[in-house]
Parts: sequence; C-alpha cells; structure tokens
Amino acid sequence: MNMRFGFLGNSKILKDCSTNKTVSVEVLSKQDDIDKKINRLRKVAKDNILNTLKILENNKALGINVYGLSSKLFPLPNYPDLEYFKYIDSLKNELLELGNYIKENNFRVNIHLENTIILNSISDKVLQDAIKDIKYQNVLLNYMGLDEKYKIIINVGGAYRNKVDAMERFYETLTNLPKNLKKRLALKNDDNTLSPNFMIKICNQFSIPFFLNIDDKNIDSEAIIKSAKSWEKEDIPALFGLRSNSGIAKLNGVNNADIILGNADKDLSVLRLMGKIWLYSIFYFIPNKTY
Repeated sequence: MNMRFGFLGNSKILKDCSTNKTVSVEVLSKQDDIDKKINRLRKVAKDNILNTLKILENNKALGINVYGLSSKLFPLPNYPDLEYFKYIDSLKNELLELGNYIKENNFRVNIHLENTIILNSISDKVLQDAIKDIKYQNVLLNYMGLDEKYKIIINVGGAYRNKVDAMERFYETLTNLPKNLKKRLALKNDDNTLSPNFMIKICNQFSIPFFLNIDDKNIDSEAIIKSAKSWEKEDIPALFGLRSNSGIAKLNGVNNADIILGNADKDLSVLRLMGKIWLYSIFYFIPNKTY
C-alpha cells in the first residue's frame, strides 16, 4: 500500500508564515476610500499566497506531498462594494506562480472549507453563503491553473432533528449547483447523525468523492473501502482524514491513499508519522530536541 501524508494550513515549523492573515471589518471601515480598502486587503492576500508558497517549498524539502490550502487566502471576500473578481485578478500572477509550483512538484492540494459552511442548512443565508464560498474557491483554483482533480472539500451538514428534510435540502442544493462547481467538490460529514455509509451512497448518486475521517468511532472497513472507491473515477488516490496514528491500520484494504492529518502539530505530526522527525532538528538546527 502506498500512502502519502499532509496537513492543513499553517506550518508549525516555519514561523511568521501564516496563510490566513486577515483584516477586521472595524479596521477596514476606518479607511475612507474603497481603493485604499482594496489595497489593504490585496496586501494581506499577497502575503497569504507567498506564505503558502514558502510552506510548499518547505514541504518539498521534507518530502510532504499532500497539503490543504487555507480557505482564507483572500480575506473578507463579501465586504460591501468590493468587486471580488477584480480583487483576485489583481494577484493573478502570484496565483499562477503558486499553481505552477503545485503542478510542477506533483503536490496533492485541496481546499478544506470550515465546518460551519454546509450544504443543507435550515438558514437560507447560511446556505447562500456556502454556495458563494464554493464559487470563490473555484475561481481561486482556476486562477492557479488547477483542474478539477484539485478539490474543494465541504461539510454536508447535520440532520437537524429531521433527516428526511435535511437530505431533501441537500439534494435540492446539489442538484441546482452548476456542473463545474459539482465537479470541484468532495464531501465530508462531521455530524454523527448521518452515517458514513449513508453519506457515501449520496456521494455515489452525484458522482462526488467522499472525504472520510477514518479514526472516528463509527468507521468500519466497509465505509473505508466504499470511500476509497468513490475516488476511483477521479484517477487520483483516495483522500482520508486522520487525527491519530492509531487509525492508519484501518487502511490495510486500500491500495493508494493520501492522508490529511487534522491535529494541532500539523507538519511536525507528519514528520513523526513518516519517521522523519530527525529532519526537523537537522533542517532547523535545534540541538538535543526530542519528540
């Protein structure tokens, strides 16, 4: 079995290298001109992109091939009077450079949306904001020159005490979603009221792969195999989430897998799991450090 490991967002190894810097609405509102506001946001977004590139360069040196891009590269995309597409277009060269580096070095990257962004909310505003966010992230990936195998991973949502109604809202949302956006999606579910096998069945109906956290208590070998098969049509390895090393043994029936570690130590955890933690002390000159 071939396995590659990665992490989400910021590095624990690189200091002062945040990929999700932002500007508060309060600070931005003190600017009296929309161009000044856009320039302020643009500077922060540029820092986020460049820091992402630094992390990927570091990942390459450490042999870490899987990475979850921050969903906050461009802060405050919904800010009033902000023309989002011009905002992104102003950094098209930086985005293309990032995308080229990803492709040239065969990185597996995805964008993992926050768990509050869901596709079957009872709130129309929450639902519409989720669809907007998918559109924003799709535009970013397009500007990077990354095709549809680079996924946007989004939470389905919960049952809200009525599983039938919740799933009807989900079906309606996904059915009405433009085809190009559906092709970008991989679904996950962090609500135990909807079982993994139930969610995989839904994913198969829409030909969307399923991102499974394999160390959840209710995960069995059947769910793991079915989740892996949901990725076969994408012609890329199955993608799983993992919070502790103990879950790896569950993947024995999977031939190829990319694994995102979801714990707080991020790239340090990946090095431990890969048996390469010694590289940390060599690369970063930390004497007598043990893990």
